[in-house]
Amino acid sequence: MTRTQLYLPDNQYQELKHLAATRKQTFAQLAREFLGEKLRESKKRKSVKKKRNAASLLLESLKEIENLKGGITDGSINHDHYIYGTPKVRP
Repeated sequence: MTRTQLYLPDNQYQELKHLAATRKQTFAQLAREFLGEKLRESKKRKSVKKKRNAASLLLESLKEIENLKGGITDGSINHDHYIYGTPKVRP
């Protein structure tokens, strides 16, 4: 564990001290708990954002595919190429 120091507005400090006392926790335990929750929320939001970006990319690729004349005849083989832009397996 790493020791650190931070500055809090007086009102936040007082509220956290009071909450820690009512929960029968130390101030440090409460601070670690709150920071851990916030970090987990942040990670969840990032993963949702990444999924949304992948979905957007897929939709954009599908729109491009629809605009091609004659359509795609090798989509089952080269789907990674059309979705992610990787080299075609069989040109």
